[in-house]
Amino acid sequence: MGKADTFEQFLKRQKAGKGAIDVNKRRDVWVDEVTALVATLRSWLTIYEQKGLLSMNKTGKVQVTEQSLGVYKADFLNVTIGESNVLVIPRPALSPGFLGRLEMRSDKGQVTLELVGQGEWRFVRRAPMGPEYSKLTKDSFIEEVQALA
Repeated sequence: MGKADTFEQFLKRQKAGKGAIDVNKRRDVWVDEVTALVATLRSWLTIYEQKGLLSMNKTGKVQVTEQSLGVYKADFLNVTIGESNVLVIPRPALSPGFLGRLEMRSDKGQVTLELVGQGEWRFVRRAPMGPEYSKLTKDSFIEEVQALA
């Protein structure tokens, strides 16, 4: 079988929809990743909320609209520390180089969280020499919240 035959088979699979991304499945996986992340972030801050040092929204979903996945709702997190609010909110998911992203933002700035693998998140900061990456951990998350609050 030559390359032309292989290409023709590929084209037939594409035409039949067998090579296409299942948009509903992709969207569900993304929403599940966001839900799991928000639950983890909440768990890291719960002790501070119990001490009355910060507050978090109890539940909440934000509507996201994107060309490739359509309209969907996903969890978000709003952390209030004194007069400051730090919002962690999903952004359109399908982008080159990563599987999805969330923004952490406040009046003091913003940082991006990128999903690079199942359950694997990293921070991305804009820098003069190009983006800077660091793994999401409890400590790195708390540092970012403190910097943004």
